[in-house]
Amino acid sequence: LNQMVERSQVDGASACGPCAEAMEFPSDDTAAAAAGRAAPEAAAAAAADAAPSRSRTVFLALKRLGLLDAGRQSLTLHIAGATWREEGGSSMQVFLVFTELLRGLDSEAEVSIDLLRLALVGPSCCAPSRESAGDTNPPQTPTASLSVGRCCLEVKHIPELYHDAHFDGPWDKPDAVFAFQPGLWGYAAWTPSVERILHQLRTPLVITSYNEEESDDDQGALEDMGLEVACWAPPGWIPELNPCASALPRPGTAGNRPRRDQHWWQCVVTPTAMGQDASNRE
Repeated sequence: LNQMVERSQVDGASACGPCAEAMEFPSDDTAAAAAGRAAPEAAAAAAADAAPSRSRTVFLALKRLGLLDAGRQSLTLHIAGATWREEGGSSMQVFLVFTELLRGLDSEAEVSIDLLRLALVGPSCCAPSRESAGDTNPPQTPTASLSVGRCCLEVKHIPELYHDAHFDGPWDKPDAVFAFQPGLWGYAAWTPSVERILHQLRTPLVITSYNEEESDDDQGALEDMGLEVACWAPPGWIPELNPCASALPRPGTAGNRPRRDQHWWQCVVTPTAMGQDASNRE
Protein backbone atom coordinates (compact mmCIF):
# COMPACT_ATOMS: atom_id res chain seq x y z
CA LEU A 1 0.00 0.00 0.00
CA ASN A 2 2.87 2.38 0.82
CA GLN A 3 4.30 1.69 -2.62
CA MET A 4 0.94 2.44 -4.20
CA VAL A 5 0.70 5.74 -2.33
CA GLU A 6 4.24 6.64 -3.29
CA ARG A 7 3.56 5.86 -6.95
CA SER A 8 0.43 8.01 -6.91
CA GLN A 9 2.39 10.86 -5.36
CA VAL A 10 5.08 10.56 -8.05
CA ASP A 11 2.44 10.49 -10.80
CA GLY A 12 0.76 13.55 -9.30
CA ALA A 13 4.06 15.42 -9.13
CA SER A 14 4.88 14.69 -12.78
CA ALA A 15 1.44 15.91 -13.84
CA CYS A 16 2.14 19.23 -12.14
CA GLY A 17 5.74 19.43 -13.35
CA PRO A 18 7.33 21.18 -16.35
CA CYS A 19 4.09 21.39 -18.34
CA ALA A 20 2.50 23.55 -15.67
CA GLU A 21 4.43 26.62 -16.77
CA ALA A 22 3.12 26.37 -20.33
CA MET A 23 -0.54 26.10 -19.35
CA GLU A 24 -2.96 28.77 -20.57
CA PHE A 25 -5.94 29.31 -18.33
CA PRO A 26 -9.33 29.76 -20.06
CA SER A 27 -11.80 32.50 -19.30
CA ASP A 28 -14.49 31.88 -16.70
CA ASP A 29 -17.18 31.40 -19.38
CA THR A 30 -15.04 28.94 -21.32
CA ALA A 31 -14.14 27.02 -18.18
CA ALA A 32 -17.79 26.81 -17.11
CA ALA A 33 -18.84 25.47 -20.50
CA ALA A 34 -16.03 22.92 -20.49
CA ALA A 35 -16.95 21.82 -16.97
CA GLY A 36 -20.55 21.34 -18.04
CA ARG A 37 -19.46 19.05 -20.86
CA ALA A 38 -16.85 17.22 -18.79
CA ALA A 39 -19.01 16.44 -15.75
CA PRO A 40 -21.20 13.77 -17.42
CA GLU A 41 -18.14 12.26 -19.09
CA ALA A 42 -16.27 12.14 -15.78
CA ALA A 43 -19.26 10.55 -14.06
CA ALA A 44 -19.56 7.91 -16.77
CA ALA A 45 -15.83 7.15 -16.61
CA ALA A 46 -15.91 6.83 -12.82
CA ALA A 47 -18.94 4.52 -12.98
CA ALA A 48 -17.26 2.33 -15.60
CA ASP A 49 -14.13 2.08 -13.47
CA ALA A 50 -16.13 1.24 -10.34
CA ALA A 51 -17.42 -2.07 -11.75
CA PRO A 52 -14.07 -3.89 -12.03
CA SER A 53 -13.08 -2.32 -8.70
CA ARG A 54 -16.07 -4.01 -7.07
CA SER A 55 -15.06 -7.38 -8.55
CA ARG A 56 -11.46 -7.02 -7.41
CA THR A 57 -12.54 -5.87 -3.97
CA VAL A 58 -14.82 -8.87 -3.51
CA PHE A 59 -12.18 -11.29 -4.79
CA LEU A 60 -9.47 -9.92 -2.49
CA ALA A 61 -11.86 -9.98 0.49
CA LEU A 62 -12.74 -13.61 -0.21
CA LYS A 63 -9.04 -14.48 -0.23
CA ARG A 64 -8.38 -12.54 2.94
CA LEU A 65 -11.30 -14.20 4.71
CA GLY A 66 -10.11 -17.66 3.69
CA LEU A 67 -13.23 -18.35 1.63
CA LEU A 68 -11.40 -19.66 -1.43
CA ASP A 69 -10.17 -22.87 0.15
CA ALA A 70 -9.60 -25.87 -2.08
CA GLY A 71 -12.59 -28.15 -2.27
CA ARG A 72 -15.25 -25.44 -2.00
CA GLN A 73 -17.59 -25.74 -5.00
CA SER A 74 -19.95 -22.80 -4.49
CA LEU A 75 -20.15 -19.38 -2.88
CA THR A 76 -23.19 -17.41 -1.75
CA LEU A 77 -22.67 -13.67 -1.37
CA HIS A 78 -25.14 -10.95 -0.41
CA ILE A 79 -24.81 -7.30 -1.42
CA ALA A 80 -26.69 -5.23 1.15
CA GLY A 81 -27.95 -1.84 0.05
CA ALA A 82 -27.52 -2.78 -3.62
CA THR A 83 -28.77 -0.38 -6.29
CA TRP A 84 -29.58 -1.23 -9.87
CA ARG A 85 -27.49 1.67 -11.18
CA GLU A 86 -24.34 0.38 -9.49
CA GLU A 87 -24.68 -3.41 -9.28
CA GLY A 88 -27.17 -4.06 -12.08
CA GLY A 89 -30.95 -4.33 -12.26
CA SER A 90 -31.07 -7.55 -14.28
CA SER A 91 -29.15 -10.81 -14.23
CA MET A 92 -27.23 -9.85 -17.36
CA GLN A 93 -26.32 -6.42 -15.97
CA VAL A 94 -25.09 -8.03 -12.75
CA PHE A 95 -23.06 -10.46 -14.83
CA LEU A 96 -21.42 -7.59 -16.69
CA VAL A 97 -20.57 -5.76 -13.45
CA PHE A 98 -19.04 -8.85 -11.83
CA THR A 99 -17.50 -10.55 -14.86
CA GLU A 100 -14.00 -9.92 -13.53
CA LEU A 101 -14.92 -11.64 -10.26
CA LEU A 102 -16.11 -14.70 -12.17
CA ARG A 103 -12.94 -14.62 -14.25
CA GLY A 104 -10.86 -14.56 -11.09
CA LEU A 105 -12.73 -17.49 -9.58
CA ASP A 106 -12.32 -19.43 -12.81
CA SER A 107 -8.61 -18.72 -13.27
CA GLU A 108 -7.36 -19.47 -9.77
CA ALA A 109 -5.73 -22.89 -10.01
CA GLU A 110 -6.36 -23.79 -6.35
CA VAL A 111 -10.01 -22.69 -6.45
CA SER A 112 -12.68 -25.17 -7.52
CA ILE A 113 -15.74 -22.90 -7.30
CA ASP A 114 -18.14 -23.53 -10.17
CA LEU A 115 -21.20 -21.66 -8.85
CA LEU A 116 -21.48 -18.13 -7.50
CA ARG A 117 -24.79 -16.98 -6.04
CA LEU A 118 -25.20 -13.22 -5.80
CA ALA A 119 -28.19 -11.82 -3.91
CA LEU A 120 -28.70 -8.09 -4.44
CA VAL A 121 -30.74 -6.72 -1.54
CA GLY A 122 -32.09 -3.21 -1.20
CA PRO A 123 -35.17 -1.09 -1.99
CA SER A 124 -33.46 0.23 -5.15
CA CYS A 125 -31.90 -3.00 -6.39
CA CYS A 126 -34.43 -3.43 -9.21
CA ALA A 127 -34.65 -1.16 -12.23
CA PRO A 128 -37.75 1.11 -12.15
CA SER A 129 -39.57 -0.87 -14.84
CA ARG A 130 -39.42 -3.96 -12.65
CA GLU A 131 -40.28 -2.48 -9.27
CA SER A 132 -43.86 -3.70 -9.45
CA ALA A 133 -42.67 -7.28 -9.71
CA GLY A 134 -41.71 -7.25 -6.01
CA ASP A 135 -39.77 -10.28 -4.82
CA THR A 136 -41.03 -12.59 -7.58
CA ASN A 137 -37.78 -12.68 -9.53
CA PRO A 138 -36.40 -16.21 -9.11
CA PRO A 139 -32.70 -16.96 -9.25
CA GLN A 140 -31.58 -17.56 -12.80
CA THR A 141 -30.55 -21.05 -13.87
CA PRO A 142 -26.84 -21.08 -14.74
CA THR A 143 -26.37 -20.87 -18.50
CA ALA A 144 -23.48 -20.37 -20.86
CA SER A 145 -24.39 -16.68 -21.15
CA LEU A 146 -24.01 -16.25 -17.38
CA SER A 147 -20.70 -17.99 -16.88
CA VAL A 148 -16.99 -17.48 -17.32
CA GLY A 149 -15.24 -20.75 -17.99
CA ARG A 150 -16.49 -23.26 -15.45
CA CYS A 151 -17.81 -20.62 -13.02
CA CYS A 152 -21.54 -19.95 -13.38
CA LEU A 153 -23.57 -17.14 -11.88
CA GLU A 154 -26.98 -17.18 -10.22
CA VAL A 155 -28.60 -13.83 -9.41
CA LYS A 156 -31.48 -12.87 -7.17
CA HIS A 157 -32.87 -9.37 -6.59
CA ILE A 158 -34.71 -8.73 -3.32
CA PRO A 159 -36.12 -5.16 -3.15
CA GLU A 160 -36.28 -4.95 0.65
CA LEU A 161 -34.21 -3.54 3.47
CA TYR A 162 -31.71 -6.20 4.41
CA HIS A 163 -33.21 -6.94 7.82
CA ASP A 164 -36.66 -7.45 6.21
CA ALA A 165 -35.48 -9.63 3.32
CA HIS A 166 -36.45 -13.29 3.08
CA PHE A 167 -33.88 -15.82 1.89
CA ASP A 168 -34.63 -19.45 1.21
CA GLY A 169 -32.60 -22.55 0.51
CA PRO A 170 -28.88 -21.94 -0.06
CA TRP A 171 -29.49 -18.18 -0.25
CA ASP A 172 -30.11 -18.17 3.52
CA LYS A 173 -26.49 -18.99 4.38
CA PRO A 174 -24.21 -16.35 2.85
CA ASP A 175 -20.48 -16.83 3.06
CA ALA A 176 -20.05 -13.04 3.28
CA VAL A 177 -22.08 -9.85 2.99
CA PHE A 178 -20.80 -6.76 1.17
CA ALA A 179 -21.99 -3.17 1.50
CA PHE A 180 -20.53 -0.74 -1.04
CA GLN A 181 -20.47 2.86 0.23
CA PRO A 182 -23.49 2.31 2.52
CA GLY A 183 -22.98 5.44 4.62
CA LEU A 184 -23.74 3.60 7.86
CA TRP A 185 -23.15 6.82 9.75
CA GLY A 186 -26.08 8.55 8.05
CA TYR A 187 -28.88 5.95 8.15
CA ALA A 188 -30.32 4.46 11.33
CA ALA A 189 -32.01 1.74 9.24
CA TRP A 190 -28.65 -0.01 8.99
CA THR A 191 -28.66 -0.95 12.68
CA PRO A 192 -31.11 -3.92 12.47
CA SER A 193 -29.44 -5.05 9.23
CA VAL A 194 -25.99 -5.16 10.82
CA GLU A 195 -27.45 -6.97 13.82
CA ARG A 196 -28.98 -9.58 11.53
CA ILE A 197 -25.71 -10.12 9.67
CA LEU A 198 -23.54 -10.47 12.77
CA HIS A 199 -25.92 -11.96 15.33
CA GLN A 200 -28.25 -14.12 13.26
CA LEU A 201 -26.30 -15.04 10.14
CA ARG A 202 -22.90 -14.68 11.87
CA THR A 203 -21.16 -13.94 8.63
CA PRO A 204 -18.42 -11.41 7.80
CA LEU A 205 -19.57 -7.95 6.70
CA VAL A 206 -17.23 -6.08 4.34
CA ILE A 207 -17.89 -2.34 4.14
CA THR A 208 -16.34 0.09 1.67
CA SER A 209 -16.29 3.88 1.85
CA TYR A 210 -15.56 6.78 -0.49
CA ASN A 211 -12.70 8.12 1.66
CA GLU A 212 -10.88 7.82 4.97
CA GLU A 213 -13.22 10.20 6.79
CA GLU A 214 -16.36 8.28 5.83
CA SER A 215 -14.68 5.00 6.72
CA ASP A 216 -13.95 6.39 10.17
CA ASP A 217 -17.54 7.62 10.43
CA ASP A 218 -18.81 4.16 9.45
CA GLN A 219 -16.63 2.58 12.14
CA GLY A 220 -18.01 5.06 14.66
CA ALA A 221 -21.56 4.15 13.64
CA LEU A 222 -20.77 0.46 14.14
CA GLU A 223 -19.38 1.21 17.59
CA ASP A 224 -22.57 3.13 18.40
CA MET A 225 -24.49 -0.01 17.41
CA GLY A 226 -22.63 -1.84 20.18
CA LEU A 227 -19.84 -3.51 18.22
CA GLU A 228 -16.72 -4.13 20.26
CA VAL A 229 -13.07 -4.03 19.22
CA ALA A 230 -13.11 -7.82 18.79
CA CYS A 231 -15.42 -7.45 15.81
CA TRP A 232 -12.51 -6.01 13.78
CA ALA A 233 -10.10 -8.77 14.87
CA PRO A 234 -8.86 -11.28 12.26
CA PRO A 235 -10.23 -12.48 9.96
CA GLY A 236 -11.82 -9.00 10.03
CA TRP A 237 -9.82 -5.79 9.75
CA ILE A 238 -9.97 -2.16 10.81
CA PRO A 239 -10.50 0.67 8.27
CA GLU A 240 -7.65 0.88 5.79
CA LEU A 241 -6.88 1.79 2.19
CA ASN A 242 -8.29 -0.71 -0.27
CA PRO A 243 -5.65 -1.73 -2.86
CA CYS A 244 -8.51 -2.50 -5.28
CA ALA A 245 -10.12 0.94 -5.03
CA SER A 246 -11.51 2.61 -8.12
CA ALA A 247 -8.80 4.60 -9.87
CA LEU A 248 -11.08 7.50 -10.80
CA PRO A 249 -12.85 9.82 -8.35
CA ARG A 250 -16.52 10.60 -8.74
CA PRO A 251 -17.30 14.19 -9.78
CA GLY A 252 -17.96 16.55 -6.91
CA THR A 253 -17.22 16.17 -3.24
CA ALA A 254 -19.11 15.63 -0.02
CA GLY A 255 -18.05 18.73 1.87
CA ASN A 256 -14.31 18.75 1.31
CA ARG A 257 -14.12 14.99 0.89
CA PRO A 258 -13.24 13.56 -2.53
CA ARG A 259 -15.16 10.41 -3.44
CA ARG A 260 -13.65 7.24 -4.87
CA ASP A 261 -15.59 3.98 -4.94
CA GLN A 262 -14.18 1.31 -2.61
CA HIS A 263 -11.40 3.72 -1.57
CA TRP A 264 -11.32 2.53 2.04
CA TRP A 265 -12.63 -0.70 3.50
CA GLN A 266 -13.09 -2.61 6.71
CA CYS A 267 -14.51 -5.96 7.75
CA VAL A 268 -16.41 -6.85 10.91
CA VAL A 269 -17.02 -10.40 12.08
CA THR A 270 -18.91 -12.09 14.85
CA PRO A 271 -16.57 -12.66 17.80
CA THR A 272 -16.54 -16.24 19.05
CA ALA A 273 -18.01 -15.27 22.40
CA MET A 274 -20.84 -13.35 20.75
CA GLY A 275 -21.66 -16.34 18.55
CA GLN A 276 -21.73 -18.67 21.55
CA ASP A 277 -24.04 -16.32 23.45
CA ALA A 278 -26.41 -16.20 20.48
CA SER A 279 -26.43 -20.00 20.26
CA ASN A 280 -27.28 -20.26 23.94
CA ARG A 281 -30.20 -17.84 23.54
CA GLU A 282 -31.56 -19.95 20.71
